[in-house]
Amino acid sequence: MFFNWWVVGEAILALLMIGAGVGGFRKARRLPQRLARIGVRLISVPLAGVGTLLALLLFSATILVRMLGCQSNSAPIYSPSRDLVARVENSDEGATGGETYVVLYWAHGLRNKTVYFGPWASVEPNDVRWLSDSKLAIQYSYTVSGDGYFCKSTPNVSVTCSLQSRNK
Repeated sequence: MFFNWWVVGEAILALLMIGAGVGGFRKARRLPQRLARIGVRLISVPLAGVGTLLALLLFSATILVRMLGCQSNSAPIYSPSRDLVARVENSDEGATGGETYVVLYWAHGLRNKTVYFGPWASVEPNDVRWLSDSKLAIQYSYTVSGDGYFCKSTPNVSVTCSLQSRNK
């Protein structure tokens, strides 16, 4: 199964912070010393507030941004053994352009590494091909002069990036 686990981790962290803040605030009334009650409540309220803000930011970053079409991901491109996955991720920033990444995932999405970075729409999903379980080929198009391109291999996967001519 391929999944972006960072979303689950951040959601659990936000819920733990909210739970600890609310639970601490409620438990503070049972403390016998007034100074201890005030101290626990002074810690609990900001903790629950930060947890709530984290949950709202997580919601807006994952749900609303995707609904507005600012970020898009390709379908997973599996290696021949299906142990590794490459995915093209586009971030459209409107008039300023945007970026395209090719991210390599393994361990069911628990681990990832960006192997390509370039300007928006410089790589399409059909430009990424697995040659073997340890070799990935990426063809990118040259869109605008001066744009930076980044291509890097990982210890387990050799990544080859090459320029292609694309007629638009």
